[in-house]
Amino acid sequence: MNVYAQGWRMCYYGGGVVSVIIAILTMTTLREPERKEIGEAQAQQERGHPTAAPSTWRVIAQPRIILLVIAASIRHCGK
Repeated sequence: MNVYAQGWRMCYYGGGVVSVIIAILTMTTLREPERKEIGEAQAQQERGHPTAAPSTWRVIAQPRIILLVIAASIRHCGK
């Protein structure tokens, strides 16, 4: 089908129009919920400990971050 002599491009234009309409509907109808603290900071507050921002090195030294960095470097070394 050759709509307005655009050929295969018309499918992409149609998909783009639908995407823009859905984006506008999403922006106007959805509201993001209020953010709440979760995790270690919340547990410390419940125990009565003051919350202080952890140092950068303490965050980097967490095992989950180290494993993530190793996994990412392995993935980037692949072909």
